[in-house]
Parts: sequence; C-alpha cells; structure tokens
Amino acid sequence: MSIWGNPIMMGGSGGGGGEGMTPLQYIASTGAGEYIDTGYAVNADTDLIIATVEIDSTNPNWASPYGVMEGGGVGECIFYAKNNGSNNCFFCWGGPSYTSDFSDYYGKTVTIRATRNIGQVYSGKSVINLSFNQSGSISTYPLYLFTTDNFGSAITDTHICKMKLYGFDIYEGAVQKRMFRPALDAAGTPGLYEFFTDTFFYNQGPGAFTYSPPGSGGEIPLCRYNLAVNWDFADPSNSRGNSSYTSSGSLVWALDGWQIMNGTMTVAQGGIKLSGSGFGYMTEWMTNDMSSRLVGQELTLTGWVDDTINSVTFTLDNTTGVQASVTVDGLDFYIYRNDGTTVTFNIGGNLSESSNKLIKAIKLEIGDTSTLRSQSGRLLATTTPLTELIRTRQTVRYN
Repeated sequence: MSIWGNPIMMGGSGGGGGEGMTPLQYIASTGAGEYIDTGYAVNADTDLIIATVEIDSTNPNWASPYGVMEGGGVGECIFYAKNNGSNNCFFCWGGPSYTSDFSDYYGKTVTIRATRNIGQVYSGKSVINLSFNQSGSISTYPLYLFTTDNFGSAITDTHICKMKLYGFDIYEGAVQKRMFRPALDAAGTPGLYEFFTDTFFYNQGPGAFTYSPPGSGGEIPLCRYNLAVNWDFADPSNSRGNSSYTSSGSLVWALDGWQIMNGTMTVAQGGIKLSGSGFGYMTEWMTNDMSSRLVGQELTLTGWVDDTINSVTFTLDNTTGVQASVTVDGLDFYIYRNDGTTVTFNIGGNLSESSNKLIKAIKLEIGDTSTLRSQSGRLLATTTPLTELIRTRQTVRYN
C-alpha cells in the first residue's frame, strides 16, 4: 500500500508497518514533560522546517515547540514561543536570534515556517515575518518536538511547551524528507506517524499526550502537498465575489490568484466553467522562490474535469515554453515557463467546446504519482501553509 493512499488506515511503503493506525487532527502536550525525538539531525541541505501548532498562553519562559542546541549557537535550530519572560517568540538557526511579539497568537492555530534566511508565523495571514541572512547550522543531535534537545537531552522543565501539534515537516531543497502527522497506533496509543521512514514516534518523557477524538473531523488527509494555490474549484476563494469574469484580449483577475484570458470563467456549483469563441485560458503565477527550488525535481501535474482525473509526470527545468501538459476531457492543464524565473499554472483550450465542462481541481506535487483523489465527490489533497491562507479566505488577492 502506498503511504500516500488510504485516508483512514495509514500504511507504510515497506509492507504495512503503519497498518491499523488512525489519523488524528492533533496530539497535545500537557506540560508534564511530554516530547518526541524526531531522530532527524539538521544537515547542510536542510533549509525548510514547518510546524502547525496551537500554543498555550500559560507556557513557561523558553517554551519551545521544537528545537536543538549545542551551545554558543553551534548546531542551533530553534523556535521559542516565549522568550525570557516576555511574550515574544524567538527564531534562531545557527546564528543571531530574532524576536517578535507573539501575544495575540497564543491559543490560535498558527504555522511556523523557518528557512535559513527567514522566520515566519502565519495565522490566516502573515503575522510575523523576520528576515535575516545567515548560513544556518549543522547539528549533531536530532530535533525534538514539544521541547529542545540540549546536547542529546530533553529540557523538560523551562523548555517544555504546552501545545497542540497538527503537523511537522522538514525539507532539503525542494524535496520533503520528513512528514510527521498525529495518529493512534494499532493499540490506541497517541504519537506521530512519519511517512518517509514508516515509523511511529512515541512520547519519550513523563506524562501522556492528549489528542483529538478520532473521527471528530479535521484529520489531515494522507496526501502530498498541493503546490498550486486556490486549487479546489468546488470551493474556491473568490474574494471579489463575482459569479463570472470575462476577458477580451488581456488578462483579467478572477478567482483569488487566478487570471482569465480571452474567455469567461463562471463560478458554478461544484466547480468552475470556461467558455468563449476560441482559444482561451486561466493562469496562476508560481512564486519565483518556488519555481527556483523545484528545478530538477520530478513533479506530477493532475487535472480534474467532470468525472475524469488525468495526470502527467515531468521534471521541471529552465527551458522557456510548456514544461508539462495533460488533457482532461478536452481541456489542457499545463505548466508554462515564461522566462528564467516565471512559471505559471494554466488551464485552457478551445473554449467554444468547454462551456458545459465542470473544472473541479488542479494539483502539482513532488513525486511520480498523483495523490489527487475523490471521496464522495470531495478532495483528499492537502495544501502548503501558504496555500492554506487562500483556502481560509484571509489573504491578499495577488493584484
């Protein structure tokens, strides 16, 4: 069974190490000293760490959702939810530390995103955005969750962090290396299942994790991230509020993140429709940071029209023109490179023949298989934290 497949029973790629597990929305530490050793040491290629959490306001000083430190900034990669008696959060990755007021975001679900040159916190929108310029560090000891790893030992007093953990992800370049998700093992014990190593991680400290009731809703589907923004056309972000958008010879902004060229985009029940008298298309820009990180990576593009889902696998390069294309029920879904830095998602074709076709979704993901699937007519495709900003309708429209 593929590790990206069944949304209910988690299965590992090695023949079923994850079978029988139940996905959860979150696990939570009580402050008694619970923590998880991820087994992952930050290396020279690590450059993106993402944690989705809800942090308790009553945490002690130096409460750490995740971290590792080896003294003097050497091997240090850490985030503090409280910094030395204040309500400031604290980013550090192998060099100077950076702080910002965090008091408005305790008790809210936030996404903490750290690269080697920027620390960000999202809560529907970017609320903290700290730029810095440093090379980062390489650690001997692994990252811990819910506390800090200090020379291989957990700090289970001041650094313990009371919080709910919804997910934890680690990237090396554009390649995801770790994907931790809350789950119950076959015996009903809560912890984190890691997809790439097919390993279940348990509490290593005192106390016991609490967790969301199984089946209560909000469990993270077991699919790879969708690199497109505003991709679920059955429930799109449409902050302009129009039921249709029309272009005659120039790009016109439509759904959030998307523009229409030479045709009409109509927001319909369960999806969108494109119509016109000839060739037309809709387009969404990929960020330059994303397009540069994905060069050389194997990607899969998937389109969903009416009851048809088709996909194509390709490797993104720097060549100008169509990078990949797949036809779904007469409509072309394609990735186009306009120049050395600009890449777009596109859906189009002869719009005189597409007016009755319901476009439901587009997905671009790392890997050689499509994980865009339907269940009772809905999608099982997770999004990046940046994508989630649009999905919650709390972001800028791009224009």
